[in-house]
Amino acid sequence: MVGASGAPGSVMGPLIEGDPRRVGPYTTIGRLGVGELGPLYGARAADGRAVAVRTLRPDLLADQTVKARLAADIAAARTVGGPYVAPVLAVDLESTTPWLASEYVAGVPLANAVADHGPLPEPALLSLAAGLAEALTALHAAGVMHGDLRPGTVLLTPEGPRVVDFALARAFDGAAEIGMAGFLAPEQATGRTVTPSADMFALGSTLFFATTGRAPFGEGRAEEVKKRVAKSSPVLGKLPASLSELIRGCFQKDANSRAQPRQVLEYVQRRAPIPMGSGWLPPAVAADVRAAAAEGLGGGAGMPDVSDDPHATIVVAPVVPAGGGRMGTTGPMPVAGVPAAGLGTGAAPGGQIPDFGSPQHGAPSGYGAAAPTGPQQLVAAPGPSRRNLLLALGGAVVVVGGGTAVALGLGGSSGTTTTADAQPSAGSVGAVPSVTGTSLPAPGGAAPSASASASASVPSDGRLPLPPGGALAPPVGAAGTLQGPDAAPFWQLPGVGTVSSLAVGGGVLVVGAADGVSGYDLGSNPKWGPVRATAVPGSGNGVVAGGAACLIVASEDGGAAGGEVLALDVQTGAQRWRAPLPQASAGARIGGAVDGMVFVVGLAGPAPFLWALDAATGRPLWQKSGVEFATLAVPAEGTQILTAGASAPNASGSYMAWNSAGQQVWTHPLKTGVDYSRVSLSKAVYAGDQYVLLLTGAPNGDSLVGGSVAGGQPTWSTVLPEPAGDAGSLSLIAGSPDAQAVVALSRHGLYAVDVKSGNVLWQSQGPGSFTLTSDAGAPQLADGNVYVCDDQGSWWAVDLAGGRTRWKYTVASFVPGVEPVWTAVPGGVVVAVDGALVMIAAHG
Repeated sequence: MVGASGAPGSVMGPLIEGDPRRVGPYTTIGRLGVGELGPLYGARAADGRAVAVRTLRPDLLADQTVKARLAADIAAARTVGGPYVAPVLAVDLESTTPWLASEYVAGVPLANAVADHGPLPEPALLSLAAGLAEALTALHAAGVMHGDLRPGTVLLTPEGPRVVDFALARAFDGAAEIGMAGFLAPEQATGRTVTPSADMFALGSTLFFATTGRAPFGEGRAEEVKKRVAKSSPVLGKLPASLSELIRGCFQKDANSRAQPRQVLEYVQRRAPIPMGSGWLPPAVAADVRAAAAEGLGGGAGMPDVSDDPHATIVVAPVVPAGGGRMGTTGPMPVAGVPAAGLGTGAAPGGQIPDFGSPQHGAPSGYGAAAPTGPQQLVAAPGPSRRNLLLALGGAVVVVGGGTAVALGLGGSSGTTTTADAQPSAGSVGAVPSVTGTSLPAPGGAAPSASASASASVPSDGRLPLPPGGALAPPVGAAGTLQGPDAAPFWQLPGVGTVSSLAVGGGVLVVGAADGVSGYDLGSNPKWGPVRATAVPGSGNGVVAGGAACLIVASEDGGAAGGEVLALDVQTGAQRWRAPLPQASAGARIGGAVDGMVFVVGLAGPAPFLWALDAATGRPLWQKSGVEFATLAVPAEGTQILTAGASAPNASGSYMAWNSAGQQVWTHPLKTGVDYSRVSLSKAVYAGDQYVLLLTGAPNGDSLVGGSVAGGQPTWSTVLPEPAGDAGSLSLIAGSPDAQAVVALSRHGLYAVDVKSGNVLWQSQGPGSFTLTSDAGAPQLADGNVYVCDDQGSWWAVDLAGGRTRWKYTVASFVPGVEPVWTAVPGGVVVAVDGALVMIAAHG
């Protein structure tokens, strides 16, 4: 129950002032660690045997219900035996300083072994799985659940893994924070009733860590990780085939669908793992384990055989009142001398893994059998349900049961689209290519909803569906005014924290939040992260270039006041590079990427700057500063960029093209001023071999001007037909993916203009004001839709071809004046709000 966990490795530190020199019959030698329940000490019995003693905080046992639950669980734990469990030796809950003791295990925590030497090889993983499954079989047979199985409570020894720190979680449920968030089962993370099946989810998490070297639900604050545990499904990635099937059998949200310990044990035994004690660990880990075993408890006491300890003092508290707790207890607890009950009556809980298509046979006594006579029972999970995990060897279809990780809307839209990774426009706002896919019936055999011309296939690996693809049905909303049907979310992903930046590429949505940067597929299934970095509020969206997502983040060491550019592999989250921003910079944003370069814009003092970095290495290439860099446009492809600026707010400006070496190619005067108090990425766009500039306050009215990128000479100018009161408000512009049109926004107007001729294709008036105060309000285009947002938290999808409204989605908790964070993605649009992400599918 108590081992060398809770400390870094099994290294023991010295006793400190205030530590007891004696606990019960044991002489303390040093500190092994300290946890939520109290310090953990290395100690010796009178006969010299090594023990691990944890003193318990008296305040936690002031509640007689907690005290009674703990006493009952310890009594049950005293009956647990087996080679992979550290046996309980003694306890005194009535002492002034309560304590409990178990055998000291001289081993290396699994967490440390993986951190020092990397993931374990497949044979060692199978042996690890077998040992842990046998340990859980023994615990559950005695009516005990572990409740805190994780890499820190698994110690590696020459003889195999040993499980420590069990029988504590249920007693202290609600009284103390027990366990590591990323290794809890969903029902533990959400405070629901917990059965021993929670240990099987933790077994899957622990094996996943040992296989990959990372926690299945990422890092971050405990509450955020718990939300991911409850709502998301881990992306298994490329696991060894034998481990993938086994782990998948444990990783079911529905507790009734998880594998059983005996199934895991028999499954592994068929694959002939390396016998324990005969070189089951890889050489480097084995060397550390041998050294720990030789050292023992700082003097080579070793680990003698432990039977009944003559010093054991089992003190059981009063009977707990009826009612139990969330951990699933019913009835009174046992008193001294009464054995703990098993797991209750009925079929063994759990689902199935390969070769176990029917309920198990030959289960150990107490697991799934009738409960022994006695007043205490753990609530047993019901028998396997119809939704149980069904996995067949040989690449057969996988059918997964259990709850979904996010809420799906749109009636029949429950599927996914298989498609090649689509790359977005290199700019920080603008166009994303369409998704194509195959239509399948909705659940229950119903036809796809009328609003969706393409549904999607249900994934066979337990992932949530990707957004539907294919051609969209004709819109049913109004033309000329933004009026259309309300849309429902395709998915919602809570618990992501405060989001400041998004990027999309390679089929991955990259989310930059206050607590880290994470990657998800477009169905909200986690792919990686969170990477430890803090996205900078107001930094805008990032870009994906050369397979790397580039975002503005806070400086890692505080050295760069303006922050850094962070580049992460978009598929794995591995860091490519970090580059500190120029000194004295403010308001930095990723401006786009082209020709192997990433561009960053911002203000250096009072003047705008333009900074070019090598996209592959982050090496600075060149930097420009001056009023002529107040506006930047970066093409999807090519070798030149466009800037514009003016020397003063009311002075005429100029616009110019620059090549990849930072040399000016051409320049032309403007007939209007350009605001250089902030840098904008949405005042000019490239559209194929054309450029289009937005001219607010031009002599004849708010205008767009277009020309050839070859020499920059203007070829057309169009005054937009703005409604009364909109004059001087033309602010933001974006280009279509096919480079045939641009879309511009004024205070109330949305305009589509032909790139070649400057003709207005259509216009639509909004019921309120659009968000114009920053580039965050710029139109974004994908899948044949134009997406815009107003300043009251409504998002609109408008058909690019004809200007008819497709749908409207309103964020009820939107705070006016707060810069929205959102992005168009293949298949829809993703909006960050209230610590969550919401996706609205393209068809609504």
